[in-house]
Amino acid sequence: MNKRISKQEYFMKLASISAERSTCPRASVWVVVVKDDVVIATWYNWACRWEDSCLDDWCLLEHWHCVRSVHAEMNSIINAARVWVPLKWAELYCTHKPCSICSRIIINSWIKKVYYKKNYRTQNFNIWNYIEVEKLI
Repeated sequence: MNKRISKQEYFMKLASISAERSTCPRASVWVVVVKDDVVIATWYNWACRWEDSCLDDWCLLEHWHCVRSVHAEMNSIINAARVWVPLKWAELYCTHKPCSICSRIIINSWIKKVYYKKNYRTQNFNIWNYIEVEKLI
């Protein structure tokens, strides 16, 4: 008999598999936002609409950071706003720990908890000072 995976494992697997849609060759990131056990928003990191992606024209780097890509966390929050879905008390599952800017956006969106799988580069901002953060293995 197979063991049933946890909800956290399920949502993280959705994020991990879906990260293959990312257009960033440096870091394929996907986010799944969940509220009351229902996926309410999702997206991956990619270039702005109507612009060349990093797959088409390589990354546009400034200080070793791609400025062409819109982060998955930002894209998922934008997608929720586009269809008027409130994120208050939702949980965010991300393939990578959010960067400093995305962390601030997550906090201001009233998301209550972040689950992540991989560490992101060094951060200057500690998101866990404001909301729950848990690394899933």
